[in-house]
Amino acid sequence: MKIAYIITSMGVGGAEIVTIDIANHMSRMQNEVLILYLTGKNSNQDKIDKSVQVIGLNMTKSPINFIKVLFYAKTILKNFSPDIVHGQMFHANIFSRILRVFYKFPCLICSEHSKIIGIGIFLRLYRITDFLSDLNTNVSKEATEFFIRQKAFSNNKSIHMYNGIDLKKFYPNNIRKDMRKPYTITDNEFLFLNVGRLTLAKDQKNLIEAFSLLCKEYKNVKLMIIGTGEFEKELKNFVLQKNVKDYVIFAGNKNNVYDYYNCADCFVLSSAWEGFGLVIVESMACALPVIATNAGGIREVLNNDEFIVPIKDSFALYKKMKYMYSLTNEKRKELGNKNLNRAKIFDIDSIASKWLNIYKNLKNNSWTWFSTDHKHHRHKRFIKHMYSHWHRHWTEKHHKRFEKFNLIFQNNPSIKLSTAVPGVYKFASSNNNDKGLNHRLLEIGFIPGIRLRVIKNTGEKGSLLLKIKGSKIVLSNKIADKILVERNHHIWPKTKV
Repeated sequence: MKIAYIITSMGVGGAEIVTIDIANHMSRMQNEVLILYLTGKNSNQDKIDKSVQVIGLNMTKSPINFIKVLFYAKTILKNFSPDIVHGQMFHANIFSRILRVFYKFPCLICSEHSKIIGIGIFLRLYRITDFLSDLNTNVSKEATEFFIRQKAFSNNKSIHMYNGIDLKKFYPNNIRKDMRKPYTITDNEFLFLNVGRLTLAKDQKNLIEAFSLLCKEYKNVKLMIIGTGEFEKELKNFVLQKNVKDYVIFAGNKNNVYDYYNCADCFVLSSAWEGFGLVIVESMACALPVIATNAGGIREVLNNDEFIVPIKDSFALYKKMKYMYSLTNEKRKELGNKNLNRAKIFDIDSIASKWLNIYKNLKNNSWTWFSTDHKHHRHKRFIKHMYSHWHRHWTEKHHKRFEKFNLIFQNNPSIKLSTAVPGVYKFASSNNNDKGLNHRLLEIGFIPGIRLRVIKNTGEKGSLLLKIKGSKIVLSNKIADKILVERNHHIWPKTKV
């Protein structure tokens, strides 16, 4: 089977590592594998099997470059002729869907790695291009259900698929003393460990705040943070501010992170938001007890609410760290063994086998939308679908808007024009004895029963912009206060006035 993975970048994030692990396993299962990444440089070449072909597309923000990259990718896939195309993360997923309009390939899977993907436009783009994918996945049940509720994923073709780790790398070992020695951490000192990029999402500032409270009570505790990122300088300054410089170690990036799990006493995840939390599984596989914030799918992964705390709550995190410190070695070892057994369900071999079964099922039941019969009509069908989606979206929006307006008139069919919200109404009468004003209104076109549209109402001391008999006029609110309009039946928003 030929499998092409399309991913946004090849940096050092969790999604990239998961994609590489799956690609390597698919290659070892005698499949032909290709990885296309849209932007940046490949920082993971040493982690990728030589049998896996990797191509960078060098995409930029330029619209012209996007079109060039789109057709470059089309040429690559046409030569590769994949059975399955598997997109990873938002930009790659949308790119893959658009690519499918211009090049027919049998099956497309779109995988998200979080429920935090930005503002509403991102979810809307997922929604309007959903028909172009055969299967949508996310890394936790909670995130998948969120996407379904937001109508970004179709319920009938969306599943959750957990990420996996290589249990041949992550397992308990006896390297504790040797790993602690270079950092002058004694065997009697309690070491909390955090692994992750130093970014806003991982919220190590929350962890340092909680740890500083712990340091006020206990002096034989240490905190080691593995990773680098844009918040590194700020976090180091925060450590100085909290007077815990002698207790906090910034170890930087490490290729042998599994050894660091085995030299710690407890793993702490302080994230403000997460997708899956791969480091949680890695620490569990090394038989570490874990404390984590309730971010993303972490609760599903850890499966132990006793050690889940609210996000951005430093005091709650401190209390749980204090509780973990107070436990006996036997109790912590018991927690670690439970985590070890839990981690086995995330074994990469098992996860890769599940993916392979999905690929085979999709290949044998490939979607007919891009069959040969529709080869010459794909672009028209794509444009028609996009138009239909937006038309339906705005129609529903107008329906809701006018249903809301109609409620105003349910108990009071006539209201003053000065209080009218934008919409279409019928002129009822003028509730004043000013014959000159009534005559002027009659000249303008205010005949009982005639329809008028309120375009804009600027408020009590302002004016109204109206349209009546094809002409736009402006009335002061003082005059509009003397005019009654009615809306005792539904008037469609596109009614001409």
